Amino acid sequence: MHLSDLKNFVAVVEENSFTKAAQRLFISQPSLTVSINRLEDELGKSLIIRKRGAKEMSLSMDGEVVFNHAQKILREIDIIYDEVKYKEKTQVRLGLPPIIGAYLFPQIVKELTASSIEALQLIETGSENMKRLLKENKIDMCFIGTESPIVSPNLEKHFILRDNFSILVNPEHPLANRESVDFRELRNERFISLGEDFVQYKILKGLCLREGMFDEVRNFVITNEIQTAKLLVSNGVGVGFMINSALGSRNDLKVLRLNDPVYFYVYLVFRKDRELSSFEKIIKEDLISANEAANL
Repeated sequence: MHLSDLKNFVAVVEENSFTKAAQRLFISQPSLTVSINRLEDELGKSLIIRKRGAKEMSLSMDGEVVFNHAQKILREIDIIYDEVKYKEKTQVRLGLPPIIGAYLFPQIVKELTASSIEALQLIETGSENMKRLLKENKIDMCFIGTESPIVSPNLEKHFILRDNFSILVNPEHPLANRESVDFRELRNERFISLGEDFVQYKILKGLCLREGMFDEVRNFVITNEIQTAKLLVSNGVGVGFMINSALGSRNDLKVLRLNDPVYFYVYLVFRKDRELSSFEKIIKEDLISANEAANL
């Protein structure tokens, strides 16, 4: 049995799509199909139930068994590889979402020792993608932003802060004379949003769908740059949705408080099933101490 076949099978299940799994694995879809067929032939069982004409698929009972064991096997392989290859490592791969990296992390860095700063290898992507990188052992630890407190038996977490989301409008916007707003009042507005890898996108989309604002979701203006989002709002292209820590002080934007608060939680996160090296533990404790000193 090829480990690559197990890895490919897990990716297909997690993405619920051969196309998305192939993109994630950087292989062609035909190659992925061959890999899955080879695994099924070797086990003599059909693992994935493919419905003709339907985009979604499901696992057979045998597929559920293989998926559960394959996840455990791949995690153990990652741990073995990591502990052997990086036993004497002197760098820590720290995941850092852009918003946290731009507006919160600089305050923590000021409190870090010089040796800890030099040890950090920063990996930047949105919080949603960060969870996958941590699971795949491509980072050692990370900061993550979430819409609710993290409750997971697989993660060790250290709370950093809780922030609020606010609405941003151009000073000439009809709502600019207000101090607060109900989210439902934003119906028919064009929203400026960060991309799908960002938790901000997930929260904003969820708020819109809850209010039945389907057209608004379809008309999102997407950018992966926070400053670009602010610029689009200030030029009247649409309304923004950001955490207070990222707002700064600008005369070309009006900030509106949401009457029904929407929170943003930030944590420093580690995998429970992966033992940190002595060096990584030192960096972890330094980060936690620096956060406490920064008093975010």
